[in-house]
Amino acid sequence: MREFSIGDAITAGVRLVAREPLAFLAWALVYGLVGLTPQFVGMAMGFDAMSTLRSGAAADPEALTQAMAPMQALQPVSFVASVVSGLLLYGAAYRAVLFPEDRRFLFLRLGGRELWMALTVVAVFLIAFAAILVVVLLIVGITAAGSAAAGASGALIAFPLILLLVGIMMWGASRLALAPPMAFAERNFRIPEAWRQTRGHAGRIFLVMLGVFGLLLLAQVLLFALGAGIFSLFMPLSEMGRLLMQNPAGLFAKIHPVGWALAAVLWALFGTWSMAMFAASLAEIYRGLRGPDHAEVFS
Repeated sequence: MREFSIGDAITAGVRLVAREPLAFLAWALVYGLVGLTPQFVGMAMGFDAMSTLRSGAAADPEALTQAMAPMQALQPVSFVASVVSGLLLYGAAYRAVLFPEDRRFLFLRLGGRELWMALTVVAVFLIAFAAILVVVLLIVGITAAGSAAAGASGALIAFPLILLLVGIMMWGASRLALAPPMAFAERNFRIPEAWRQTRGHAGRIFLVMLGVFGLLLLAQVLLFALGAGIFSLFMPLSEMGRLLMQNPAGLFAKIHPVGWALAAVLWALFGTWSMAMFAASLAEIYRGLRGPDHAEVFS
């Protein structure tokens, strides 16, 4: 039976960025322009709306509607931008690992592979939604039956049941984790094939995802510390917290544009690296379980 290295899968994203630094910077630029710009605009609008609410204008329905209208109008744009940037970045990372010779546009493009990946992600989301709905109904039903039969003590059965069902859902998510990279590589729906391919590997795949999450969590803590240090150059953090509560829009005036620019760059780099880490790990697992069908990238 084919296997994959847990260590190699966890660090696949790190090695990918080290191998393709120029491509990674291009991905970060695309993510910043396409994925993050609408979010930054929405955050600014949110600060304005919070200031309006705190000024007492919320008592005027018309004023409140006017304050919220720009954010509501931006939501469809933000959603589309997030989808497009996700397809571009995950597709680029999958392509860089599985098809390293296909370097056009630094692996960035939208084509048939991205379409099959997107359709597969939607299908997996619907499967997950249905599974969660069934789980919730089971928990509610069993808890209600236990409460009716034994009172409050009967409801305690819900806690071990919840843990069991969460474990089953995590196992199922691990079994379906390879569906997107498999659909990308093979240009077709591959959900049943992904389920069969991961038989006997769910625990190892979960450990990989847990390891990647741990690395990203550590990096996020360091990034927040760095961001706090940058903003503290312009004002004390306690003053920033007070201003956020009293006049959120004032933060943009108090913090020098250079500070916001640095924060945006760090955000774009971290977000791009996060997506690359997960995508490269899944692609590495798929490459290991499928055998030598694709180029050996990290040899």
